[in-house]
Amino acid sequence: MDSLAASSTGPATAAAISGLDLVVLLGLLHVWGLVVGIDAANDDVLSGLDWTRHRLHVGTRLYALLMLGATVVVWLPFAVGSYPFFGTGPVGGSRRVIVPIAVGGLLVGSGWYFVGGLLTTLRSYVTLRRATVTDAGAVEGGLVAVSGRVTPLREPLEAPLTGCDAVWYQLTATTLRSEDAEDRADGAADSLLRSVLTYSTDSPRLLADRRLPFAIETEAGRVVVDPAAAACRLERRASKRIAAEECPPEPLASRLREAADFETSCHDRCYHEAVLAVGETATVLGVADATDGRESIAATDDWHTDFIVAPGGTHEVARALRETIGGCALAAAVLIGSGTALLWWLAGHGFP
Repeated sequence: MDSLAASSTGPATAAAISGLDLVVLLGLLHVWGLVVGIDAANDDVLSGLDWTRHRLHVGTRLYALLMLGATVVVWLPFAVGSYPFFGTGPVGGSRRVIVPIAVGGLLVGSGWYFVGGLLTTLRSYVTLRRATVTDAGAVEGGLVAVSGRVTPLREPLEAPLTGCDAVWYQLTATTLRSEDAEDRADGAADSLLRSVLTYSTDSPRLLADRRLPFAIETEAGRVVVDPAAAACRLERRASKRIAAEECPPEPLASRLREAADFETSCHDRCYHEAVLAVGETATVLGVADATDGRESIAATDDWHTDFIVAPGGTHEVARALRETIGGCALAAAVLIGSGTALLWWLAGHGFP
C-alpha cells in the first residue's frame, strides 16, 4: 500500500506541470539569458552589490548559474500552484499583483547573488588559511600572505578624488536619473510601480582602473608585487557628487580626460574612488616566485588559488573576510527566505 501511494506521487507532481508552466519557464529563461548576456557584454559596467565598503563581484559563469537558480525558484511556486493573474490567488486577478511578484523576484535574485558573494569570499578565506604568513624579507616561494608598507617602484599615481599618492586606484561613476511621471487614477499600486520604473540609479561604470607594480616593505626586506591580474579588495575611500552641467574639479577632471569620459551631463553623477595609497599597510595573497634572485608575487594559473591585494594587515583582512562571509550568509537566508515565502503565498500555497 505504501509503495502504491509513493508511486502515485511522482505522476501527480509531473501532471501538475502543464504546458502553460513550461511556456512561462521558457519566457523566464529568455529573460535570464538576456540579463546574463547584458552583464557579459558591458565590460565597463560593474555588476555586483555594494557591501559595506567593499563591492561583491562574481564572474559571468557563476553569475549565470546563480541567476538560473533564482529563475527556477521564482517559477516553481506558480508551476505547482496557481497564477494570480487569473484571479485564483490570494491577491486576485489584477495588475496590482505585478508589484509583489516583482518584489519577490528581486528578493530571491539578490539573495542568490549574496550566495555568490559567500562562495567567492569563502574561497578567498580558505586560500588565506592555506597560505604561509611570512615576512617580506623571508619570502621563498609558494602560496604566501605578506603584509607590510606599500612602496612605489616608480612615479606614483594621483588619486582622482583625494589626490593622494597611490599605486592603484579605481574610479567609478553612477548616473542618477529621475523622471517625473504624471499622476493617474490607477490606484496606489500603479503609482508605486511607476515610481520604481521612473526613478533609477544606473549601474556603476568603471571609468579607470590604474595600477602600478609596487613593493611590500618591512624592516627585514621587501617583495615586489605585480598587481596586473590581482583581485581588487580595495576600500571605497571617497565619493563626490557632481550636479548636472557642473564641471568636475581637479584632479578628477584630469583623470576623466585620461579616461576619455570628460563631458558634462544632464543628470547628476556620483564618483567613487577606491585606492591603495603609498605608505599604508597592505596584505598581498598570492604565489611567490624568485627570478634572478628577486622575490615577487604575481598571478597564478591555479583556478582555486586567489591573488588578492587588500589594505590592512593579515589579521585585519582575515577578520574582514569572516565578517563578509557571515553577512552574506545572513543576507542570503533573509532575502531568499522572504522572497520565496512571498511568491509561494501569491501562488496560493499560503505562508510556510
